[in-house]
Parts: sequence; structure tokens; C-alpha cells
Amino acid sequence: MTGPRALRTLLPALAVLAALLAPAPQAAAHPHVFMDNMATFVFDDQGLAGFRLSWLFDDMFGATVIEDYDRDGDGDFSPGELAVLKAEVFDYLSNSDWFTFVEIDGVARRTTEVRDFSARISAGRLLYEFFVPCPVPAGAGERRVLLSVHDPEYYADVYSPEDKAPELENAEAFEVQTSVSLNPERTYSPFQAWLPEIHLSFRRR
Repeated sequence: MTGPRALRTLLPALAVLAALLAPAPQAAAHPHVFMDNMATFVFDDQGLAGFRLSWLFDDMFGATVIEDYDRDGDGDFSPGELAVLKAEVFDYLSNSDWFTFVEIDGVARRTTEVRDFSARISAGRLLYEFFVPCPVPAGAGERRVLLSVHDPEYYADVYSPEDKAPELENAEAFEVQTSVSLNPERTYSPFQAWLPEIHLSFRRR
């Protein structure tokens, strides 16, 4: 991969490296990518199976990716174009656990796998969707899940709207409560940004 497209694909890695090497006042650089995150909690007969994430990107970043990977310019990603986008851009996020951090009943669980990645162009903007397996069987009592989607380096600013509840799928057999909030007691990045938290609690009916 050479040329301008290669350079733009490498920019996130280069920006993170520059921030790490820069003096402290310069390290707190502002974000360059902005995206809206929505979560859908997916259940099966045993309990929580995992969650589906949808990321809608800002116009500038999205336009760059669309220009580079919608190679025939038809306003959609063909299977071949999608495979290249995944390999060259999305899979890079595995180095940061796909910005997806989880706690189960207060115990951290790393994100080591994602499935069913897709990307499409929605009203001219880039949209990613993918599934994160996270099996949490229902027990005798309440199970608690905390999901935080954020870029620890703050190159990307991820917004999980507090006024829109996460969606539920196949949850009829369970009593479920959800909430979304910013936690000022837990921060990340040189900016000390407040941690976005998506909370789920559930028990069998």
C-alpha cells in the first residue's frame, strides 16, 4: 500500500506515536476523529450473548475513508472493497481492544474478538457495525455489565448519547435495566476526559 491513501490510513498510528513522544503540554492534543456510538445488548437463552456496536463517523473522516475504499464511487462498499477496508483500517483497532472496554460484576474483561464487521454509507456518512461476543449467563441474582467505548489516547472522541437508551434484542426472558452516563470519578487520556459508561443489569424473570 503506497501513496496518499497509505499515508491517510497510517495517520492514526502516527498521531498516537507523536503524542507519546511529545513534551507534556503538547501531548494533550485535541481529537481528530469524532463518532457517535450506539450499543445493542443481544441476549440468548443463557443470558447476555454480547453487544452490537454502531459507529457513525464525522463528515471529514468518513469522506476520507469513502474516497479511499469506495473505489468504484457507487455509494456503497462491495464485498471486495469492504474486505480491504476491514484489513487496512478496522483491524488496526485490535491494538486498542477496538475501543471497547468491559467489566462484568466489577471485574474487567478484555475484548479479544469481534465478529460480523460491516461498513456502509448512510446519508453520505460512514457507518461501522460489528458484534462483540461477551457471554454472561444469568445466575440466581442480578448480573451487572459496564461497557465503555472510548479511545484511551483520545485521538478519537466517542460520544454515547445519554438521552438514548441502549437497544435490547431477545431480552424477553429477563428483567433488564440500562443507563448511559459520564463518570467524573474515572478519567482517561492526557485531557482527563470523563469516562463514558453504558450500564446493564439483568436477571431472569
